[in-house]
Amino acid sequence: MTTMTQVAFTIPDVKMPKRFTGFLCVLFAGEKFHSGCDVNSDEDACWDAVRSARLSMIDACAVDKSVDPSPHAGSVLMLFVRDGVTVGELEFPG
Repeated sequence: MTTMTQVAFTIPDVKMPKRFTGFLCVLFAGEKFHSGCDVNSDEDACWDAVRSARLSMIDACAVDKSVDPSPHAGSVLMLFVRDGVTVGELEFPG
């Protein structure tokens, strides 16, 4: 049986970026770039990016059944961010 317990949570200040170490996946789908991240799994980071793409296209897919929410082949970029670099400091490999 699943048990759920409420946990106290305070929404973080979005003006103060959180430092991150882990996998970052960037991909192109539905004419937009999407991203996902995970601290210990490149596959989970990719699935987070795919989920982001699919969620952003829910309305388009409902209207036009030919819309494909899959990432474009060759557009997936997987990065490992080390030492808690913030997103604003990332330099993409050339």
